[in-house]
Amino acid sequence: MPQRQKKEKCPDCEECQLCSESRCRLCRGERCHRGANELGTSFTYGEYLAWKNKKARETGEPAATSEADVASEKVKRPPVLDRSECTDCESCISLLPDIFKRNPDTGCIEVAERAEYPEAEIGQVMSMCPGHCITWQ
Repeated sequence: MPQRQKKEKCPDCEECQLCSESRCRLCRGERCHRGANELGTSFTYGEYLAWKNKKARETGEPAATSEADVASEKVKRPPVLDRSECTDCESCISLLPDIFKRNPDTGCIEVAERAEYPEAEIGQVMSMCPGHCITWQ
């Protein structure tokens, strides 16, 4: 009986539910060409920005986004999330975790109740939402 090789996991294997071909070569028994510090294929836009900013800090390049890039104007009207259109990608949670949260009881993404909401930041999240399910009330 041949001895089984111990599988090492690529950085995105934890996200990969079925280790599909598009996700991880090592899980298919092939050599993984991606380095340990590189971004995998199953990620949200927020995770991509965090990775890009980390790489920028390491190389001394300007960050992909910064607090100075986003205007800090606040509005009282809350954003509304249409659950029927939501793809559950969690990009909104990755980009603004203090505004968008997953309800532990229902499992749905919801908007946190606040007195004011950052208009420019939420506008950015709206433009990046693949389901186009976030609007203003």
